[in-house]
Amino acid sequence: MPDPAHLYLHTNAARWLFAGLTSAVVTVLVAFHTVWSSALILLVLMLAIGFTYTRVGSFVRSPTTPDAHDAASPPGTNPPAPTTVQHAADSPIHSLQEDRLERGPFAHRITERINTSRNGPSVVFGLAGPWGSGKTSILHMIEEILQSDQHKQTWSVVTFTPWSATDTAALTDEFYRAIADAMPPTDEGNTARKLLALAAPTAAAVSKAAITAMIEKHLGEGALREISKAGTEALTDQAGDYTFDPQPDPFTERFTRISDAIKKTGKNVLVIVDDIDRLHADELLSVMKAVRLLGRFDGVHYLLSYDERTVLDVLQQTDLARESRSRARDYLEKIIQYPFTLPPLQEAHLADELRACMDQVAQNHGLSTAPQDGYSLDAANYVLGTIPHRDQLTLRTIYRLFSQVDVLITLVGKAEINLVDATLLTALRLRHPDLYKSLPKWRRDLLGSTSNTGNKKITTEEWQKRITDTTGLKSDDEIQATYKGLVALFPKMEHPAGMIPPGRREARQISDPDYFHRYFAFRIPTDDLSDETVRAEYKHLLDNGTWPSESTV
Repeated sequence: MPDPAHLYLHTNAARWLFAGLTSAVVTVLVAFHTVWSSALILLVLMLAIGFTYTRVGSFVRSPTTPDAHDAASPPGTNPPAPTTVQHAADSPIHSLQEDRLERGPFAHRITERINTSRNGPSVVFGLAGPWGSGKTSILHMIEEILQSDQHKQTWSVVTFTPWSATDTAALTDEFYRAIADAMPPTDEGNTARKLLALAAPTAAAVSKAAITAMIEKHLGEGALREISKAGTEALTDQAGDYTFDPQPDPFTERFTRISDAIKKTGKNVLVIVDDIDRLHADELLSVMKAVRLLGRFDGVHYLLSYDERTVLDVLQQTDLARESRSRARDYLEKIIQYPFTLPPLQEAHLADELRACMDQVAQNHGLSTAPQDGYSLDAANYVLGTIPHRDQLTLRTIYRLFSQVDVLITLVGKAEINLVDATLLTALRLRHPDLYKSLPKWRRDLLGSTSNTGNKKITTEEWQKRITDTTGLKSDDEIQATYKGLVALFPKMEHPAGMIPPGRREARQISDPDYFHRYFAFRIPTDDLSDETVRAEYKHLLDNGTWPSESTV
């Protein structure tokens, strides 16, 4: 079994205590110099100073050396507190000017294709990409382009948020009202707006009847009668407030009147529907029927953004697909006429975003990401080269990673753990939480002590089995990547074949037995002493010749 944390006396505290006692002895000797010669006093003083600088001098020079704040900080001082603390926010950009990923040309090309559909039949466009890949940012750029001087005379852009509706009827009602909001403030626009407002409850009833029939191709004669009846009943309830249309008419006639009224406005409309992958099955089907059945007005077009895998998962569970992936895909292709796939994040942009986030965390805590002790790689480059599953990183996972690193450093203390190791361990925790939870019980094996089960070190094969058992990974490449990530944190582990041993040697690494438990406790463990406390008390001793009145050292 691994040794409990409470059995370990923190080595740094012992070193400081010994150094402090040495200084106290020197002080007494100086006070009673009549007993000792000046030469002997000088010799003892030099030995004390030498011990202090060789064993614990790093604490005096800087509370975070070698991987912390700028080396230019005066000896024995803490770095100045940052005036502004910022965090890596998982929020989209809102303009082309904010584009750091060179996706502006992609947004322009989509906009050009949308513009070619103006004044024609309704078209449904799609923007597909994984969660956190930046789809909403692309939508904002497309909206900005269509609202620019070049297009604003012919286009109106409106956003429809289906996942804010409480039920299917409210969703359909909100859908029509969103289109109404896009109408211009002219007489023609006001007419179209009133017709759309009147049609909202009618369309909601029609949508409910259509959901019973499930899919357009299955709408037989009985279903059509049900739709017509539902629309007429809803219209009778709602039409009393409008004198320009005293008689209820069938939904198809009303649909034609709305379409003609929209044409007369001279405006094309793009309805942006973001995050349809957040919807439940009935809501998702309602949105898809709305854009392909209830909202197919000439000149009104739709741009739906979604994670394709998630949407297919939801559709597959419906009666429409009946657990068939291919049927779910066929239905999605029936709805989305022109799907655009978001290009993957380029390697250079990935590196830039990771570096920017890491630099921000370092700035928040007065740390440095510069290379240490002559090592050629800075912190960001080292993380990029060793983090497992790098090809699966997205903007969202990067932002989430460094927000969690920021939290960890905040809770434990900026001078108590290593920034690089905090980043790599947090990435492991977010990706493989069960593997992360197993690390404390493997402490002796990870740190290079004899195995808990024998006198030999754990082999590569045994480590890979542990990884498989705790992560469920089946791909050899992913298992190997995870293993290499562990070795980067714990270089005394058995190295996989062909891996160059990590060359990092920095303070407060997780592979140091004195610091291991800090990374899992999210605080300074109760049987441990923080480096900051030890440093402050020793400085008090040097300045005043005594320990603080409530010294913990």
